Amino acid sequence: MLHRLPRSPGSLVSAALIAFTAVLGASRQAPSPGSSDAFEALEQQATEVAREVEELRGWKFKGPVKTARASQAEARRHLEAAFDKEYPPNRLAPREAMMRLTGLLPSEGDYRAATLAMLESQVAGFYDTEAKALFLVDQPGTMPPFVLRTILAHELTHALDDQAFDLAAIERAAGDSEDARLVFAALAEGSASALMMQYAARRLVAGQIDAAGLQAYLEQEMARAKLLENLPRGLNSLFASYICGAAFLARKDVAAVVATSQREIGENLVKALKDLPRSSEQIVHPDAYWDAARRDEPVRVDDASAERWLREGTGQGVAWRDTFGELQTAALTEPRDLQADSAKFLSAAAWTNPGAI
Repeated sequence: MLHRLPRSPGSLVSAALIAFTAVLGASRQAPSPGSSDAFEALEQQATEVAREVEELRGWKFKGPVKTARASQAEARRHLEAAFDKEYPPNRLAPREAMMRLTGLLPSEGDYRAATLAMLESQVAGFYDTEAKALFLVDQPGTMPPFVLRTILAHELTHALDDQAFDLAAIERAAGDSEDARLVFAALAEGSASALMMQYAARRLVAGQIDAAGLQAYLEQEMARAKLLENLPRGLNSLFASYICGAAFLARKDVAAVVATSQREIGENLVKALKDLPRSSEQIVHPDAYWDAARRDEPVRVDDASAERWLREGTGQGVAWRDTFGELQTAALTEPRDLQADSAKFLSAAAWTNPGAI
């Protein structure tokens, strides 16, 4: 999970991708991150995993990555501060009204509370592009070493990419629209997810997995997938950045991501960060970006005349304005009575529908 305001819960998506990788391809558990010994062990593991990340991607860290620990209360305060900075009251109120009107949020829904509850219940760690530090959030219970190292691989990929490109600067340059944010998140999370999947696959093949511990952890995490199925439609599309982003950078179906060279994914990331995709459509349909003959650029809609008509004809004005792409339009056009299915999160094609194309 990349931080400024985390777009998606990291631990649950990581668990889902680990399970997906295992399908493709001593029961000792790690100490709780709440102890000093555990934190020292974490720092050592982070150093070891960083070398493996370098080997997989073929890049080198420019310097050591600072590792820090955060309690659940500290993580909560961090999330609240980030949310309130991104959505001050004058920006939150019209957005929330739009989401209620369009069905992206229940009529009595509280966008801030729902977002924070989702993130707080799931976040296990995050890389902060401002602090240039990897934070691990104290969690109750224990985590199998293989799972912890795999999550570290995901977060350290963010650190590697950040040292190479300054992700915060690229995010600012990408734009502030809803669609532009999803595009940037797809590149950042897709890069980390693709490497994480290959990292997990390599350790699976090498027999470095505690099968019993992994199974127990996955059962625990995937049981919480019901949370995704009950999320307001305006929130569950945030998970698309992991799946669609990985497939976009591999230029393949999600199932083929683990077989794609990390060097190739790194090269594609460099190209995409230098020439950012223009819309989430290009993320969902990679050929619309990578194939020059089929590149489909977004069409900007000039709504000035509609706003003028609204103001002059009815005396009303525009309360909220933003740019939605295919990912958000798919959420808008999804039937309200459609049965939610968390399995769809492992398919890039499932994030769109005919009404959004």
